[in-house]
Amino acid sequence: MPISPDHRPRIGYTRGAGHSWDAQGKHNRKWRAALERADAIPLPLPHRVEDLPPDPLEGLDGLLLTGGPDVRLDLWPNPLEISPATIEPLQRQNHMTIDADRDATELLLTAAALERDLPLLGVCRGCQVLDLALGGQLILDIPTAIPGAVRHTAMEAPGEPSATHGLEVEPDSLLGRILAGVDHARVNSRHHQAVHPGGGGEARIVARCPEDGIVEGIEAPAQSWALGVQWHPEIVGDPVIGDRHLVLFRALAERCRERARGR
Repeated sequence: MPISPDHRPRIGYTRGAGHSWDAQGKHNRKWRAALERADAIPLPLPHRVEDLPPDPLEGLDGLLLTGGPDVRLDLWPNPLEISPATIEPLQRQNHMTIDADRDATELLLTAAALERDLPLLGVCRGCQVLDLALGGQLILDIPTAIPGAVRHTAMEAPGEPSATHGLEVEPDSLLGRILAGVDHARVNSRHHQAVHPGGGGEARIVARCPEDGIVEGIEAPAQSWALGVQWHPEIVGDPVIGDRHLVLFRALAERCRERARGR
């Protein structure tokens, strides 16, 4: 079994390019800290497909899909009938930032994790990657597509770390059970795309923003533990949620331990 001798699960986490994802970079340290506080061993995964080993999930007990930029349109499983000639203009029009290497890597890792029923948590971009891997679609740009939506992007006002909004969770869902004893009436928000509620695919929608209906949480019904959330539970310095939602990372780690024990 891949779990460590001291019973800490080995959880691989995805990364972007650039210095912020180096060993001491701010993004890398943030995600490592979230997993370490869940008593897990964080293992960074390669950024590019060509750097992955033949079995990219070998030795892992779970997978964390981290936050980051948008997924390139031509890698979507069902890209809204978009033609190749319109991909680049649409991405610019909808304020999309792209890391194509990371996109290909994460979709491959997610498909492999779903195939072997490996516990999986996706955060923000990771939630969207999970939805795409399940055959869904995304809203390209919330302000453009839904003019009456509340603000979901960061920096609501000078000095404010995040936009904020309410959260409604299905109580009979995996997410509902994890958050049952935690204050989740409001969450932080740092995204401009979201899971499309009418985009098809296999994902079950389990959480929404009550002010505008934007999807905030999904699950993969065919999996024993695969969950995506659109907000940022890892930002423990955020005054909205503090460290209360680290329970999501602890739940992932506990599921990894249960799986290793054959439960």
